[in-house]
Amino acid sequence: MISAALAGHVAACRADMQAAQKEPDAWTALSGAIRQFAEHQIRAPGLNEALLGSHTAGDAFRADRQAHAAALEQLVARAHQQHVLRRGTTVADVRVVLMAISSLRPTHATRRSDAIRTLLDLLLAGLHSPDH
Repeated sequence: MISAALAGHVAACRADMQAAQKEPDAWTALSGAIRQFAEHQIRAPGLNEALLGSHTAGDAFRADRQAHAAALEQLVARAHQQHVLRRGTTVADVRVVLMAISSLRPTHATRRSDAIRTLLDLLLAGLHSPDH
């Protein structure tokens, strides 16, 4: 059950990252990949933990995780080349953004989807180069 759910999640993430890599505008590509990650967190919050955590079902997707990491590095590099990413921002910084999104636990008064989208907008504003 978990493996099947993960397979669908991984396939969707793979498609999102492939689309981002084909996008000629670096900011649209990077921010779009981050937005898609946030949407996956809204729709299936537990799957990321299974994929990246200690659950053995995630082991089958090691190559996908490595490909995703390499693609993220390319997106960050391209964003720097086009000067749309805040100077000094590293891939590790972008990973912190992804971790912040995935770890968000809003209060009962705030819907998780609303909280994630608000956080996403704030984080993307911080990543975007002030020169653009």
